[in-house]
Amino acid sequence: MIVKQYADENLNDLTRLMNQWSSEVQYRTDEIENCIKQMREKSENKIFIAQNEEGEAVGYVLAGICYYLGANPFVEIIQLLVGEDYRSQGVGVMLVDHVCTYYKQQGISDIKLHSRVERERAHHFYRAHGFKEFKQSKFFEKEL
Repeated sequence: MIVKQYADENLNDLTRLMNQWSSEVQYRTDEIENCIKQMREKSENKIFIAQNEEGEAVGYVLAGICYYLGANPFVEIIQLLVGEDYRSQGVGVMLVDHVCTYYKQQGISDIKLHSRVERERAHHFYRAHGFKEFKQSKFFEKEL
């Protein structure tokens, strides 16, 4: 198993993984491709892919640096997903470790993430790997 930065050759695998995210939404390859294009043009976010021995992407993490007034920059894990057949096999740990190493080399010393309340299995994973819950928030949205 290796972790590497996303390349366009991983698009179909990434779309397949995204479609495991929720049974309520199914993504098309062109939608994912458009999101990646926008990220590349407008953000510093990075996608890292875990690949099995056959070169198939079996998990990914999307992370980026957040800047707030009055605070040091930190890394945020925006999305982390491991394919259903590869969960509890160390893939998530490899992805999180890769993000930590990559951004530590960039001079960033803190990492944070949000996780939906009902994702108790994910919460257990994060706690087991050194993350501490430090606050709860409510998110609001409005269509523009």
